[in-house]
Amino acid sequence: MAISKYFFLLIFLNIFKCSDWKDESGIPAPILPQETQTGTNTFGCYVNGNLYVAQMGFAQSWDTTFYADYIPQTGCLEITTFRSGLSSDYINLKILHPKENVINTSFNVFVGINKQQYAALNWFTEYNDGITSYIDGNQNIGEVFITRLDTINKIVSGNFHCKLGRSENFNIVDINTYKLDSIANISQGRFDLIYMDNNY
Repeated sequence: MAISKYFFLLIFLNIFKCSDWKDESGIPAPILPQETQTGTNTFGCYVNGNLYVAQMGFAQSWDTTFYADYIPQTGCLEITTFRSGLSSDYINLKILHPKENVINTSFNVFVGINKQQYAALNWFTEYNDGITSYIDGNQNIGEVFITRLDTINKIVSGNFHCKLGRSENFNIVDINTYKLDSIANISQGRFDLIYMDNNY
């Protein structure tokens, strides 16, 4: 009987230890953030099944973990994130004319993971006689669903998933030559960010 008590105690301690796991530096292991709509400044997803989490932080600067800008001139919402503890890993999400509570398919994603670059493109820039225009693509790359787009409090929240192709040159975004070679996938993506209006 005493052996059974010790056995169950050991099981309990192991479960408790695993639930409070920390890495070698003593910092709690990152977890996928919950889906919220309050401007908690969180961003996370899985890239090919591997967890990607950006730490909490906000500023329009490349030395922070993420920032979000809305550019009225182009109608583009841009979210740039850097992975916790690995500044060389990043995800850049650009949504053209974002709308709340509808499926947004006009978005581009640029990803750098483990020194590999990936891209998913579904809106493109055209230049005709000095006039710049932005057009939707017809690539079935995935969806962004914005659950809150608060232009007063500057909060944008939502979830997304997409497939990506290998990209060696992010400047090549010609709709006539772009081809999606799906070798990477983003799943369970979610964000809840405070954004800035960026009038250039």
